[in-house]
Amino acid sequence: MFFPYCILNYDDHSSAYINDLTIKYQETNSSKWSNCPDSYNQARVTASILDITCPSNAPVRYLSVRSERSICSLYISGGRNVALKQPVYQSSTFHSWQAENAVDGELDVRDNVTSQAATCSQTALNTVGWWEVTLKMPVLVSRFLVFNRRGSKQTGCCEKRLIGFKLTASHKSQSKARPYIHNDNEQSPLDSYSIIPSPKITFPVGSVRIDGKTVLTLCEVAIYGENACPKGRFGLACEGQCNCANGGDCFVHSGGCPSGCAPGYTGEDCSRKCKMGWFGTNCQYQCHCAGSVECDKVDGSCSSGCHSDWFGPACQYDRMGFSAGKLEWLTDSNDESCNAGTSKTVTVTLDTAIPLTWIRVVVKDGGNIALIGSDWNQIKDIDV
Repeated sequence: MFFPYCILNYDDHSSAYINDLTIKYQETNSSKWSNCPDSYNQARVTASILDITCPSNAPVRYLSVRSERSICSLYISGGRNVALKQPVYQSSTFHSWQAENAVDGELDVRDNVTSQAATCSQTALNTVGWWEVTLKMPVLVSRFLVFNRRGSKQTGCCEKRLIGFKLTASHKSQSKARPYIHNDNEQSPLDSYSIIPSPKITFPVGSVRIDGKTVLTLCEVAIYGENACPKGRFGLACEGQCNCANGGDCFVHSGGCPSGCAPGYTGEDCSRKCKMGWFGTNCQYQCHCAGSVECDKVDGSCSSGCHSDWFGPACQYDRMGFSAGKLEWLTDSNDESCNAGTSKTVTVTLDTAIPLTWIRVVVKDGGNIALIGSDWNQIKDIDV
């Protein structure tokens, strides 16, 4: 089976090499290999798993995946069947051969013995029939799959009815775009018909209709694609809200964010808020608020102030241990409480030696603060 649109889920147990992943594909009408994807088309699920969208212009015959490490799992999707259990209608009905039988998920082309157990749809005898499915959500369609019927009692009774059928895919708003039309030109009936639009359908499809030239029998109609969700939404019914960094778009099929989760959120679809005591991008930073109060999930700020022995804008820095008078004044995150010692010197002894990243000094005495130069000798005053 060839797919014009692929969604891949790649699992490599080593996160160290996941960025070295290379994916190429070859379309059926070309001998050229194309690269897939760029960084915009991938969302990290875990440290070692990526979701990748890889839309092609034509059906793909070959796919090549290369990694510096062992490949653990590879899942390839050509879209989901959006016609399943959707509202359907037909021009007439023969006994119990209801229109909904063609979207019940039963893909067998051979019907059961009696009409009471029919899994296919059929219009009344001696009529020219039509069948139509209306999609609850507009869909970007990549292909259609139509299953013919072969009678169980009378060989040749039914399959020829589908010869010369016409399939019409219409815009969700009928007047906004010309419909896509496929006319069957097969001389002999097929068990199933795979229809891949070329060029691709670019408008959101709202309904699909099949017209026959005589009695119409269909065992299943599958429509593959993804919902055309509004910006910022995802899911089977576009019920999910994207929570991507910088307001970016997410994958419609999973909610995964190529730009990463917005600060305060985590998970495959960025829907889980940071657990208590954590904040920021991917919930990777820890805060320590006084009174076990939750910090802000985005910036980590604490409305109750910092827990004992912690300081900083998000109470994320450990005091590490000091030897100086009234040290609680220096680590209470209150810039109005100061060390009033006469020496103007504070000596700090760290319990554990660490590389220094930054030091913030707040003073309130005489209107000036001394800026220490990078060589620790250059000093100049500025007004405060």
